[in-house]
Parts: sequence; C-alpha cells; structure tokens
Amino acid sequence: MIMEILTAFLLIVTAVYVFMTYKMSVMSERSVQIMKEQTEAMSRPYVVVQPLVRPNTSLMYLKIYNSGKTPALKVKLELDRDFFQFGESNKNLKEFGIFSSRLDSFAPNQELFFGLGQGWDIFGDSKKSLPKQFVVTAT
Repeated sequence: MIMEILTAFLLIVTAVYVFMTYKMSVMSERSVQIMKEQTEAMSRPYVVVQPLVRPNTSLMYLKIYNSGKTPALKVKLELDRDFFQFGESNKNLKEFGIFSSRLDSFAPNQELFFGLGQGWDIFGDSKKSLPKQFVVTAT
C-alpha cells in the first residue's frame, strides 16, 4: 500500500516537473524571439526624411539620411508632386536622379541635402508657387 502511494506521489512530482520544464522551454523560446527582434531593430537601416532650416537664415532644406547601423539597400525615393527649387522651373526635385531612379546602397549616417527655397517664398504669398506640403516616400 505504501509503495503504491509513493509511486503515485512520484508520478505527480514528475508530471509537475515535466509541466514546469515545458513552460520554461516556451518562455526561453519567446525570450530568444524577442532578442532577435531587438537585435534586428537595432541593426536595421532607418531612412529619415525631414525639413530643415539653416541656422541664422531663412533657407529651408530637405534632409534625407540613414540613421540606422546598416546600409539601406535598393532604396527608391519618390516625391508626390512637383517641387521647383527656389521657384525655378528648370530645377524640379521630382525629376532629380535621386527621386527618379533607385539607390543600390544608402550607407549608415549618409546624408543628402536639397535646398527648397526661402521660408517666405514657401510659406508666404509669393508668386513662386512652391508647395507648402509634399510627401517623400522611401521604399
């Protein structure tokens, strides 16, 4: 009788041990997955597009840079509308090579600057008709 009780107790302890080991295995697997995602997020490229005002002037620029740790490969930059630099009809940003073709590689910390115009021409009532808003898409 005592032998059967001890065997049943051992069976229960073993089942608890198996269950806890399984839970630890699942949690370890999830931890590894989270660490992979964090490593990928830290090491991937991030292409950032931002407007920029040159200090102590009214000149506005468009800055495009890779703030990530690895190069961005096969980057395609697109403008949603025409933007004529400084209101000059022969300088359409949308037709620049950077916006009409693909970049094979965009290195980490690499920066591109494009002059847009004077602030008062863009945001004022200028006759140069520069768009106040436009969208740059990086793929």
